[in-house]
Amino acid sequence: CVSFAFLYNRNLLSGVVGYLFGVGLCLCALTLWLRSRSWPPWQRLGVGVVSSMALFFSHFMAFGVYAIMAFFSELAYVRDAPPSRRRRSLQGLAVAALQGVPPLLALFFLAPTGQAAGQVVFRSFWSRIEALGNPLFVYQGAFDLALGALLAGASLYGLKAGRLAVPRPILWALVALLGYLAVLHARFAGWVGQRGLAALSVLCFSLVVMAW
Repeated sequence: CVSFAFLYNRNLLSGVVGYLFGVGLCLCALTLWLRSRSWPPWQRLGVGVVSSMALFFSHFMAFGVYAIMAFFSELAYVRDAPPSRRRRSLQGLAVAALQGVPPLLALFFLAPTGQAAGQVVFRSFWSRIEALGNPLFVYQGAFDLALGALLAGASLYGLKAGRLAVPRPILWALVALLGYLAVLHARFAGWVGQRGLAALSVLCFSLVVMAW
C-alpha cells in the first residue's frame, strides 16, 4: 500500500529511471574496469570509452559516479604500487582519465544544451525545499499533503514507541543538508560573495566529515 506512493512521481518524469538504470550499469562497468587491470592499456581504454559513452547516454550523473570511482581506484593503486609497477599504475591512471574525454566532448559540443553546460542559474530558496519532496509529489495537492501527514505521523509514532531510531550519522547528514541549503540561500540572496561562498563551503564540508 505504501509503495503505491512511489510508483510515479516527479523524479520519474525528470529521468530518474535512466539514472537508476545508469547506476546499475555503472556498477557493472566499474567491476569490468577493476577486472581489466591486467589488460593492455589500449584494451582498457577501448572498454572504458564504450562504458563511459553507455553511461553518458543513460544518465550524466551515472557517468560522473563511474568516472570518479574509476579514477580514484587507479589513484589508490598508484599510491600502493611498488616501484617496479609504478609505470604501469600511472598508465592505468592516464587511461582512467582519458576514458572520460569522449563523453565530455559530446556534452559540450554535440548535446543540444551544450552551450548552457557552463551556465550557473540560481533558483529560489523555496524551490530547493520543494525539490526535497520530489520523491513524494504526484501532481495532486491533496494526495501530497495526505501522504506527507501519513509518513510524518508514522515516523513520530515510531520514534515515540522506540521502534524507530535515528543514528547519529543520519542526524549529522541532516545538519549538513540544512547547512548547504543555508549557504545556497545566502549566495542567492546576495548576503555573501564569492569569497564568502568559498569560506562557507569549507564549513559545510566539515559538516559532511562529521556525518562520516
